[in-house]
Amino acid sequence: MSDEMQEILNDFLTESNEMLEVLDQRFVTLESDPNNTDLLNEIFRAMHSMKGSAGFLGFNHLVDVAHRGENILNKLRQGEMAVNPAIISIILETIDVIKAIMADIRESGTDSHVATASIAAKLDDILNGNTAP
Repeated sequence: MSDEMQEILNDFLTESNEMLEVLDQRFVTLESDPNNTDLLNEIFRAMHSMKGSAGFLGFNHLVDVAHRGENILNKLRQGEMAVNPAIISIILETIDVIKAIMADIRESGTDSHVATASIAAKLDDILNGNTAP
């Protein structure tokens, strides 16, 4: 990997980790203020930014998970779905999977060592209207 690409990767890892910390904090707030559309918009933008950067760098597993999470967040902020404990739980689990993917990228330079099928299925269930825990 060229020095320039390594620098871009390092910037991505740093920025993504900062966004993940912010997402954790924002979800704690969202639990007590589920109708805060500004907060939902902020969470959506962070997920969207992370997805876009991951796509630029070719981290397709990360893009896939983030995209599914982003779709749920978009429905929440558009009022098509309501924030509830099951949705918050699955989004927090999504963030945990993204953190694991980020650790994989940091350690191996790839995002393909973390199993994502389970979280993808759970996110798809939520998107299809099944919000049971």
